[in-house]
Amino acid sequence: MFLCCRYGEGYTLMLRVGNMGSPPEVATFMAAAFGQSAILTEQHLNQMEYQLAPTLPLSIIFRRLQAAKETLDIEDYSVSQTTLDQVTSSFILLYQTNLTTSLSLLISRSRHLPWYLYF
Repeated sequence: MFLCCRYGEGYTLMLRVGNMGSPPEVATFMAAAFGQSAILTEQHLNQMEYQLAPTLPLSIIFRRLQAAKETLDIEDYSVSQTTLDQVTSSFILLYQTNLTTSLSLLISRSRHLPWYLYF
């Protein structure tokens, strides 16, 4: 619970776009409706996940999504507090990104070392 409170800021929005909808149109709507307060964290086909800032009132989130539900063909959506699983996943992703960056940097620098330092 400590990790959720310390690192799990804001809300998670999960939404599913119908067959007639378009995820790029939903992304445009989210940027216009919530600006920098909504960050797209994952997208798989017609399912999208956003991280919403804790400063956004729930009433505004639900009002704007409900108003755009029919025009954007949003089949369903849910807003929840960030879970421990999502916090853990973000830590793993951050670790993998840092590890990949460090390895790339190490490899690029090692190309300039003399051959006898490789052994």
